[in-house]
Amino acid sequence: MLARLSRAVLTMAIGASAGFAAPLIGHASGVVVTIPAQMVMSTSTVEVEFPVTVTCDNLGAISSYVYGHIDQAKTGATGSSSLSPIVCDGQAHTYLLHVFADQTPFAPGSVNASATATEYGQYNQTITGSASGSSQLAQGSVDVAANVTTSYTQNHYLVEIGAQATLQYRYTHGNGFAAAFVPATITCTLGPYGYQPFVTLDLEAAHGSAVATGYSPEQFNNFPVPVCDGTPHTYVYQIALNPGINPGTASVSIYVEDSNGQPQWPTRNADGVRTVALQNG
Repeated sequence: MLARLSRAVLTMAIGASAGFAAPLIGHASGVVVTIPAQMVMSTSTVEVEFPVTVTCDNLGAISSYVYGHIDQAKTGATGSSSLSPIVCDGQAHTYLLHVFADQTPFAPGSVNASATATEYGQYNQTITGSASGSSQLAQGSVDVAANVTTSYTQNHYLVEIGAQATLQYRYTHGNGFAAAFVPATITCTLGPYGYQPFVTLDLEAAHGSAVATGYSPEQFNNFPVPVCDGTPHTYVYQIALNPGINPGTASVSIYVEDSNGQPQWPTRNADGVRTVALQNG
């Protein structure tokens, strides 16, 4: 997901302290990477919205990517995400990375943040830039719909997650529920090749000082197959949960034409994310 949030190339030195409300910038030959001094942490505490702005020279890239990482000393929380490809045309483009906690939830306050952008050009040309420093997490609302045209099938999707979901099938032994039922509204149109569309969902929630996850396996008999007629249709996705998911808030991520077993990196950056209220069904 690509958003042009800023075209200004700011000039503050990398490594600025968290007391300054200014971005952290890394300069390298052909690449400028900017990360923010403040980021939004979801109310679920397991996901952070990490925008990275990249300006890179046009090498006629064969491939390119941006990678972001967060670690928090006071909680031990870590998380990473990556997005590919990026646009290298000499202009600034901002990419929103959805960073999920690996094993421990995040908390409001300071984190160490870093980002790297790399472009692989023709004739073995490679240019890389990075930025790192302290950033502040501030708890806030997260509701980012997926708006994607896939490069391979050229199907177009707008996917919006519902604000509430239900939990069912409580574990006889262990803590939590075995399944969540999450509504998603999908508006899609097929590309010229007629490939069957599909969307999968992942879920992550805090479980004490740990995190628990879930995903929507395609082998479920009721796995939704979207109707792509250009109008919105709402489907209910059954998400298989690992032990530890209970009523409260969770972060649900959207993956268009991709199936991930968990929301954490090294799976690709989510196409969309929403904080969802989980209720006992």
